[in-house]
Amino acid sequence: MTLPHGLKRRSHQLAKPHELQQLQEDSAACNTDFCPRVFRRRFHRCVNHTFEVKNGILASESNCATMNEIDYLVCDRKLTLHRVKAENLMSDAICWSKFVLRPQIVTISYCELSPEFMAGMASLIEKSTTELVILNCTGIVGFETLFKAFPNIEHLKIIGGFEKTWVADILKHQKCPLKSLELEGDFKDGDKLFTFEDFNKLVSAQQPRLMMTLRPLDGSADAIREMLSQGDCPDLEFDDPEVKSIYVSGSYGGKNHFLYC
Repeated sequence: MTLPHGLKRRSHQLAKPHELQQLQEDSAACNTDFCPRVFRRRFHRCVNHTFEVKNGILASESNCATMNEIDYLVCDRKLTLHRVKAENLMSDAICWSKFVLRPQIVTISYCELSPEFMAGMASLIEKSTTELVILNCTGIVGFETLFKAFPNIEHLKIIGGFEKTWVADILKHQKCPLKSLELEGDFKDGDKLFTFEDFNKLVSAQQPRLMMTLRPLDGSADAIREMLSQGDCPDLEFDDPEVKSIYVSGSYGGKNHFLYC
């Protein structure tokens, strides 16, 4: 189909960068008149991209060409944010309109977590991320805002602070089942832990072959291990296609690896 010149121009003005990229890739495989050369933009794919605050200034680092040589930089594999705050995500130091952020993997390290930070992430990153790693950040990971920003997460790893109601919160707010979950930090809320009933519901809602690792730093490993033994299925084999594996570190002696179904 051939579109009138004015409609072609307007459609490319209204298209988002990733939509424009798709138009160009589709036209390259079929009718070149669908996306005429005059409307084409220079996209550069980069495997890894990092945003990092250095000396109080947000910097953009990549293994690709300089931004002056391209119209859009496409990150579709791994994105890293290091020491970034919510205010940095609104900084004029970065021309955000030049970025097409569709990473499969996002790592957030030593950042200042806040609802504003997570909202900023949600506005900048397409809903393509399936693996999220949060390392040693300031603030507490709230799972409602996390899953709003990253609704398609299948692999989640958090080292640092997270809501003590994590069992109920993940089950309530996750958009799709998890394949792996790794948590390292404090699990006790005062003297209380999550309940076995809630934990069992959480595990049951996840995908077969789930790999869960819990690394308590508050001395609760033995209590968690005793609780999890209630749901352990000793007749299961590790390579069973329906098995869900839970490992608890930080305890000495006794069983620390549990198989659920």
